[in-house]
Amino acid sequence: WPYTSLMMPVPHQWLADPVGAASLLPGSPAPGSSSEATPEEAALLNFLDQAQEHESLIPSLNDTPLHEISPGVLLRFRGMVQDTFDPEFYLERYHVQLPDGTTVERSGRYRDALDVPEGASIIDQPDRLVYGSRTTALCVPLPGEAAWVKTAYQGDQGGRVAEATRKRTADSTDPAGRSGGQGLDCHPIEGDNGAPVLVKFYREPPHIMEGLEFFGVIAEHEDACGPDYNHVTRIHCIASRPLRFPQPVRAAPPSAALRAPLLVHLESVLGDTLAAQYLLLHLASRVHERVASNSVILGKLSLNLTRATPGMAARLHGVIADMLPRSTLLELSLENMNTLRLRPQQDPERGRLLAGLLQLAPGTALVLDETALAPGRLDQTGMSNLQALHALVQAQTVEFVLPYSSLVFNADVPVLVASEGRSMLPVDVHVPLQVSAQTSIPTLPPALLWQLRTYLHSLRSGVFAIPPPMTQIIEADFVRLRQESPSLSGQALHTMLAVARLFAITRGEPDLTEQTWRDTLALEAARLARLAAVDAET
Repeated sequence: WPYTSLMMPVPHQWLADPVGAASLLPGSPAPGSSSEATPEEAALLNFLDQAQEHESLIPSLNDTPLHEISPGVLLRFRGMVQDTFDPEFYLERYHVQLPDGTTVERSGRYRDALDVPEGASIIDQPDRLVYGSRTTALCVPLPGEAAWVKTAYQGDQGGRVAEATRKRTADSTDPAGRSGGQGLDCHPIEGDNGAPVLVKFYREPPHIMEGLEFFGVIAEHEDACGPDYNHVTRIHCIASRPLRFPQPVRAAPPSAALRAPLLVHLESVLGDTLAAQYLLLHLASRVHERVASNSVILGKLSLNLTRATPGMAARLHGVIADMLPRSTLLELSLENMNTLRLRPQQDPERGRLLAGLLQLAPGTALVLDETALAPGRLDQTGMSNLQALHALVQAQTVEFVLPYSSLVFNADVPVLVASEGRSMLPVDVHVPLQVSAQTSIPTLPPALLWQLRTYLHSLRSGVFAIPPPMTQIIEADFVRLRQESPSLSGQALHTMLAVARLFAITRGEPDLTEQTWRDTLALEAARLARLAAVDAET
């Protein structure tokens, strides 16, 4: 352990008394809110990185009943920021005069009340008082989180309970024993029922829809968020970090050799080799860059599987939910389109944000079942929802509807559409299904299943570059293709590059090779030929 001074926190202090551990850090934080990590956050994250064996001792509000968590101990919560509130001011640093006349400096961070011993008093002088601001955000358990992820995180705790987190006695008071949230309408996906949490941030809060793991302590007092939130648990956030894969797969190195068995599995599900290739590329896609004022979104690859039969979308979602950490299925029936709220909407009377189904954390796979859409009329709500889906598929944005305006937030939600004909949405790639074998959903051995999950997870962080020699080859091929097919659009050429990038990443290639580029052209030629054949039939 790197901390050796007696005046520095040691592991059991971070676990049992994180606020006290933070007070042992040398130096004083800069006053006010900051976008940079606080000294306490940096030290706590360092502790978590250096002593990962202690993580199983940190209770999670996702899995542990609130009454089983002792006051003041370090806890964690993984969730998505659903709404934020106006900043509140608090006394960040102050000086206290003790009964013996000595003066000590205190910190108001991560506390509900000022630390003033009996007989002592706060020195009410402007140069002895420093005010700061903190922001509260409403965070919900990650929408669409897969059952295997929840199980893995619960197993990560291992059933071990540290002395610092032992269950309180039944007759002890628990002013923070409020895990409600019923009636808040804050869960984007119907059926998700985990309790939301109000998280207090001492620096710039994360963006809305961002998914993170928070570490902090329970707040014991209510604040000014409004009466709707009186029974919602509050957390003082000491540190936060990006979501990590569950413990069982962190040590499993991904390998490009897993591409072949994954393709075999997807082909068994679809009965179509070409569609399986594109489904794999779709599962590997993510938004990695936005250029030209958000007009070009690099990395996304929305996919439309046409000639789909009723029930196929649900079957595909089941397969995807077994592979990816977060996903959801939406049937685009006339009733759903005309009644569901896809965009988040501000409730002006109650001053809170009503969740929309498209308010999803980055990396959440969205499967749309267009086969459920029957002839009929879309009303105003239905047209608004169609526009919301259009914006998500084309620009990866979600509009938040306010009383007199709207705000647009960037998203990263891979969209897969199953439909009979071409989708009404502007997807990147259409692949008509051509089932040549009997379909099934094979049961994978647990070890292989975890390896495939790890492999898919690694693809989203894969690096990619186009070497200068390949740039010349691509440009020459583009010129040739335009000469052969003058109607070939610039968007089609952009799609080829997106497919080539994902093709290389799934093969474990950080740089695009000429062989992968040639394979990309062959793959796209096969898809376009199939599309032409289907169009000729109709």
